[in-house]
Amino acid sequence: MRGLLSGEPPPSWGRLEIIDAVLDFIRADPCNHPDASTARATRTTSDGVSQILQERGWGQTGRASDSQSDRTQVWLVEVKGEIPTLGIRGVSECDSPPTGRSVVFTMVTLDGKVTTQWGIADR
Repeated sequence: MRGLLSGEPPPSWGRLEIIDAVLDFIRADPCNHPDASTARATRTTSDGVSQILQERGWGQTGRASDSQSDRTQVWLVEVKGEIPTLGIRGVSECDSPPTGRSVVFTMVTLDGKVTTQWGIADR
């Protein structure tokens, strides 16, 4: 394993490496079952992430509307699946079976570090 969970980034963080790293990150929790066939990565800016999420119906994403523009380059990865748990680590088994499909967006820095995740039931 390489990337987000191993602490050793691959030599080049391209679209496929970012998607694979995010899928590994999500799968680290045994309750999560992302559907790799739905995963897609978009290279954008932090401002672009806010815009994409708002267009997808998220409303506010934690950025104040009067805050400074943030042109930091990032990856935004979208994946669907049975993903009930975001950001919780150290769970060895799932308490109950997944209850439905989710859409999860994960923001990743260009060097492969997950910084933020957003999730909602798949409509």
